[in-house]
Amino acid sequence: MKTFGEIIKKTRKDLNITLRDLSRKTGLSPAFISMIELNKTITIKEPSIIKICEVLDLNCDYMILKTGKIPSKYKEYVIKKPKYLTWVLSNNYKDIRLSDCPYSNFEYKNEEKKITECMKRIELFDLPKISTNKIYAGVHWRQRKQQKDQYLILTKNEMKKLDKIEKKIELEFIFYFKSRVLDSSNCSYMGKLLEDCLVAHGVLQDDTIKYVGKVSYQSLKADQNKTIIKII
Repeated sequence: MKTFGEIIKKTRKDLNITLRDLSRKTGLSPAFISMIELNKTITIKEPSIIKICEVLDLNCDYMILKTGKIPSKYKEYVIKKPKYLTWVLSNNYKDIRLSDCPYSNFEYKNEEKKITECMKRIELFDLPKISTNKIYAGVHWRQRKQQKDQYLILTKNEMKKLDKIEKKIELEFIFYFKSRVLDSSNCSYMGKLLEDCLVAHGVLQDDTIKYVGKVSYQSLKADQNKTIIKII
């Protein structure tokens, strides 16, 4: 069974990504990434793992487990069902689903998609950074309309690639900032603009509670401005 570092190295090379490229995209130093690939470090924090996995398109939960850690969103389940952790690692399982685990009694069946399955993933670059605090401070409606129109234009190509989703979903917005990082809660206005874009471009039926459940925001430091939308 391949180690965490071996998987990272092989995937990076398969994608023709250099150490410097991966460093630039994650904000982690080339030396640190090299130590990870050579299994010479045991101090890899979850946010660093997530950054690497996002770039290499690896399952974050599986890779966190490979480092010997329990993903924060799995902790309650794994504590109650410790055999589940062993099963995941022994099966080298990348698309983790609780219902496939022989040790699951489906106590968490209703949580399965929320925990493990990302239906759609959209990656956008260089969207205008708009602070929610600025909106609260007072921005003229014309300027807000201009901002919405700008987002609609910038998101059109990527969102038009997706089929319409009829079922109720959850949204996770991950904002990467090259310069000053906004607080996660301060990204909510940008999240609302993107949610409106998903509706306008025909990805979502509506943004009411009937079609959109939980919405979460995460903000991270990176070497470029990037936004990832996960539809769960």
